[in-house]
Amino acid sequence: MKGPMNGHASQKHFLYLELAKFLRAGISIQKAVETLQRGRPSAFQAGVLDSIQSGFSRGESVAVVFAAMAPRVSSLECTLIEAGEKSGTLGVAMEHLGEYFGLLAEMQKQSSRGLIYPALLLHLAVFSQSVPVVFSSSDPSVVSNLATLLGPLPFLYAACAVVFVALKRVVALASTNVAIDRVLHLLPWVRAARLHAAMARFCRVYHGCLMAGMPVADTLRAALDAAGSGVLHGASGALFDCVEKGDLLGPVFLSEPAFPRMFSLVYSSGEDAGTLDTDLQRMSDQFQAEAKQSIRAAAEAFPKLITFAVMGYAIYKIASFYGGYFSTMRSLSE
Repeated sequence: MKGPMNGHASQKHFLYLELAKFLRAGISIQKAVETLQRGRPSAFQAGVLDSIQSGFSRGESVAVVFAAMAPRVSSLECTLIEAGEKSGTLGVAMEHLGEYFGLLAEMQKQSSRGLIYPALLLHLAVFSQSVPVVFSSSDPSVVSNLATLLGPLPFLYAACAVVFVALKRVVALASTNVAIDRVLHLLPWVRAARLHAAMARFCRVYHGCLMAGMPVADTLRAALDAAGSGVLHGASGALFDCVEKGDLLGPVFLSEPAFPRMFSLVYSSGEDAGTLDTDLQRMSDQFQAEAKQSIRAAAEAFPKLITFAVMGYAIYKIASFYGGYFSTMRSLSE
């Protein structure tokens, strides 16, 4: 499924919550769109609002209007909005979409903050290699020394761009590929962050679809797509078989090691007690808190590893520089 993981999460978070606020207050979506258009929205939000307004002028339903906005609007959004419109709970559906994109925006912010310090360390590693060369150079030209000092940076940026694209591709494949996702789970700190984030998205979307009155099979499919975990996707076969038979999902969750034991126990008991609506909301909040903690732990651990590597490399370069310097001095004295 494309879309939910992409950019504009924070803008969608604001837009859906604002639309939901008007709808829950009994104000029509047409009036809500007109009011938001007068509030100087961002370029992305203005584009979505203009598309909604144009669709309404052609007499289209809310679901048709949003479906026509792909790829700006994902299949998850279209599914929830269509279900909400049909069941008369459009405000609830948009509120859950707002909460979902708020979760994504918060996770993206946490991940971005964790990259600042490693980026500084990488620049330090580059300069630790260039500075000794500049000081040992007999060329007084400022331009030449700056070229020596900053010359490696384009190669660093190119390497980082290649690594970023490769990692982004691997993560995208891991959203549906069991083998790749399991490999990522072998990395320290990564498994906890990925699993907790995936379960937070799973519970959030499952809860939203449930409240919008969607069929169980469609709810399960949308939640698994939103989770973005190949490991969870690999366990979906037994779940869909259970849905086709009309059986309860709780026992299947309990038998699947891919899902956290705590979630399976809460889901099973909630299914029996009829409290899934509140249980899923609570589980989503709990997994979100654990995901933030895991991401924060990874953000603290990776810079430390990079720090040790940079310090070791810097010590090596300094030792090599002075070793060469003293060797030259000895040869001159002889």
